[in-house]
Amino acid sequence: MEYNSDAARIYIENQIVPQGFQAIQFINFLKTKKTNGDDLGLWNMDELIEVGNEFLSTQKPEQQQEVAKGYQYPPLEQIQQPQLMQYPQQPLVPQIPQIPQNTQIQQIPYPIQPQNLPQNVPYPPAPQVIAPQVMQPETRARNQSKQIDKGSQRYVVNPGPRIQPNPSKFLQKHPNIEVKIIGADKQDGSVFSKSFILYQIQLNPYGYIIYRRYSDFDKLREYLIKSYPEYIIPPIAKKVNSSKDPSVIGYRQLALEKFLNLIVKGFWFDNVVDGFFESQNESDLQKIMKNPPTRICDCTNTQTLSGQIECQISTQIDSFFTQSQIQLDKYGDIYRKIRNISKKIVDDNKTLQNDYKELSSCYQNLANCTKLWNDSMPEKIDDSLFIQARDLFTQWSVQQEKISDQFKKYLGDFYKYQNQIYDTIKERVKYRDQQKDDIMKATKKLDEKKEKLFKEQNTSKWEIPKDQLAQFTKDQLTYDEKLVKEIMLPLEQKQLLNLTDTYGYINNSLYQQIQYALTYSMSQTVHSIKSCIIGINNAYNELLTSFAVQCPG
Repeated sequence: MEYNSDAARIYIENQIVPQGFQAIQFINFLKTKKTNGDDLGLWNMDELIEVGNEFLSTQKPEQQQEVAKGYQYPPLEQIQQPQLMQYPQQPLVPQIPQIPQNTQIQQIPYPIQPQNLPQNVPYPPAPQVIAPQVMQPETRARNQSKQIDKGSQRYVVNPGPRIQPNPSKFLQKHPNIEVKIIGADKQDGSVFSKSFILYQIQLNPYGYIIYRRYSDFDKLREYLIKSYPEYIIPPIAKKVNSSKDPSVIGYRQLALEKFLNLIVKGFWFDNVVDGFFESQNESDLQKIMKNPPTRICDCTNTQTLSGQIECQISTQIDSFFTQSQIQLDKYGDIYRKIRNISKKIVDDNKTLQNDYKELSSCYQNLANCTKLWNDSMPEKIDDSLFIQARDLFTQWSVQQEKISDQFKKYLGDFYKYQNQIYDTIKERVKYRDQQKDDIMKATKKLDEKKEKLFKEQNTSKWEIPKDQLAQFTKDQLTYDEKLVKEIMLPLEQKQLLNLTDTYGYINNSLYQQIQYALTYSMSQTVHSIKSCIIGINNAYNELLTSFAVQCPG
């Protein structure tokens, strides 16, 4: 679970203060629960929710105190930032209560009745969950609207509109959803349409069921890619001709389930994403997905939870992107090798599985022949050993199939999806590099234009307001080239600055997103390895158990 002081502040403002409490009262309560508890950066959301519920149930609002009026949250530079690229012991996503396997899942009609909703739950976490790498203190201006530009070093924070929570939205009424794809059924086409696969999606822990086809996922991802270029949108399984093959459907289920779980946690505030999870019929879904409004990524109007748009350009980040590309290529090569080896193991296990089936069939034939012998001859032959051998090899065949499934799911399919994630990250890096090239070209073009205009000495083409032009002497305008270039073409200069800051925002956001994606990916890899080991161990234990039962001597 991430430590995010911005999300903690949102929680206090929306869950504690509306109940009549003062922020300082809750902060003081936090100090009693943990050393330096008033530092919001030390709390993760799960801890904060637990302590918040205790606070609301045990404390009473105090009268307004003077100290509360003057209370300010600690400035960002004083909050201890989490160390990036340290793989956490716990998963990066919230732990969702699991519904027991034997629980009967009902299709609850929409809308869900109020009595089925959890109480005292906060809004979902912020989509941008990793705090930025803070530059050296001397480069971070106290006035955050002031730009810092030292060659390739630039850090500026622009104010922007906040993302406003909307309790009437489906995903905000149902926070902390865990998505599970529980079925994939083939639907027959008509004269004018082809058959397709319909996926049955369960939204835990609410028992809510929706149905979607592959094209719905594809449209949603395309919308997110266009609307959120500063985010890494998780991949979905690629479209193939054999889309109705069971092995293809199995991999698609895995990929689509991972896609939805990341989307529901990262884009809960987006109206199109909200509609994707809420819509219960095809017509409502298509209204939402057809020509949705595309968000324009611009540093002057981008909405964030904090109301701050951090634009950062630095050699450190450039170096990070270069190194990440190298590391991704190395990981990708290793993952492809793991997939090839696991495919060979699966093929070998299938051969062994069929051999066990053949042995079982042979011993069944021996048992049949022995029965015929015993029916016609006075001397009887004991056929129990043949029956034991038949059952033994039948069990071995079944367990061998389970072992194959473990290798395919947790090594073959899992690392195939990991490679898709890394390909997606590399695509975003290329997009970022293209933005950087565009900035360099635009800067060069504007510099050349200024150089030409300065040499011409035609002030009417400089587009400098007359009152500003009157502030300078004729000698300054004639000989001070640096001064003139700084003030001429103010509109084009402003456009370039806006373009630069937008690139800085995308640059900074992708820098954070890639670190989060790699850290989350590693935690998922650890989980996959553990699951594979447990599954194979269980299969082999059942093999040994069946051997002990069938051959007790």
